[in-house]
Amino acid sequence: MKAFIDSIDISNPLEPRDAFYGGRTEAFKLYSEATSTHKIKYYDVTSLYPYINKTGKIPLGHPNIITENFEHISNYEGLIKCKILPPRRLHIPVLPCRTNNKLLFHLCRSCAENKQQNNCHHSDEQRAMTEKWVSDEIKTAIGKGYRVMKIYEVWDFNQKSQYDSVTKTGGLFTGYVNAFLKIKHEASGWPNWCHTLEDKKRYVMSTTTTKKKEFFLISTTLDKILDYDKSINSC
Repeated sequence: MKAFIDSIDISNPLEPRDAFYGGRTEAFKLYSEATSTHKIKYYDVTSLYPYINKTGKIPLGHPNIITENFEHISNYEGLIKCKILPPRRLHIPVLPCRTNNKLLFHLCRSCAENKQQNNCHHSDEQRAMTEKWVSDEIKTAIGKGYRVMKIYEVWDFNQKSQYDSVTKTGGLFTGYVNAFLKIKHEASGWPNWCHTLEDKKRYVMSTTTTKKKEFFLISTTLDKILDYDKSINSC
């Protein structure tokens, strides 16, 4: 009886919180040594969260919940619960999956569940994973070779808000982000390379001209930026 029940493909209703996976942390190379010809660099992203809040798509209103007669994935904007088959060879997997209380990006559900490190010989059904993802994630995955085997439920949002960098309009959180980013920017003081009045004028000008998709356009003046000893912050 248990084997029969397990074989029935029954899905629980989509829980939207399950489609939120958080950050991705992993090492692609565990050791690297700097030499005279090989430099090691560290890249950081400034204000990533407010950048996404301002420029990302934000759904508005209530979704249309669809449980049958599904259209193609490309026609939906929202959350989708589906069974999807990853490709067998992909250096950096796209879709996350919760397995054994860990967030993994894998290409085989069975290998992940069993912590298998050797070659994978599982069938498509054994490799496929059923999860909830944002529609844009699935669309990107399909472009990388993932194949949707079955759709269980879709939360489709007809309305969305997104900032337009050309017209500088739109975006649900644009005003909020602009206001507080301006305060943060002015309170951070001058960059280390600003020594003269001309340097400071050039820096102020750089914040009010087109830069990085116009996200960092901040209207400020010389007298607004704090002038203080940054070494105090290191104490």
